[in-house]
Amino acid sequence: MSGTGQLTFPGDGGTPTYHETLIGGTSLAAPLVAGMVTAAQQGQTVPFGFLNPVPYKLHATCAYPDTLPLTSHSPALERAVYCPAAVCRPALLATSDDQNPGMFGYTGQVTLPGYDNMTGLGTPNGQAFIQHLRQLAG
Repeated sequence: MSGTGQLTFPGDGGTPTYHETLIGGTSLAAPLVAGMVTAAQQGQTVPFGFLNPVPYKLHATCAYPDTLPLTSHSPALERAVYCPAAVCRPALLATSDDQNPGMFGYTGQVTLPGYDNMTGLGTPNGQAFIQHLRQLAG
């Protein structure tokens, strides 16, 4: 999961500068998934309870699609995020799908069909996830 984050960095002379960049990871995904579970629970008469098995039941469906490896056909904006030196001091390249340990910026994030070490099985797909969660619980 990724979204736009607003960041403030020290600028020239110590004056803070505002910058927007793509962010993601647990700090973004956890509250988003919690919000989808909360939305799915709304109006239900019985609490969902323990949800850990749900991703495995929904894996590779429209509700929980597999995160597939990036290819040369993937949009360039999905491959990495660059933060210039004027903002990040020093310049930073955060790659999204590192298949080559020799690559500059390698962080060990590898995506394979059926599993990746960033999302595990994949990423919940909004309304489809909510609908399927309600069906599983009902």
